[in-house]
Amino acid sequence: GSLTIYNLTLSDEDEYEMESPNI
Repeated sequence: GSLTIYNLTLSDEDEYEMESPNI
């Protein structure tokens, strides 16, 4: 989903989960 890609773009490390976006 978009949330997953959003999280991936935000943190390009190993802390991208399917939780709420931490902006």
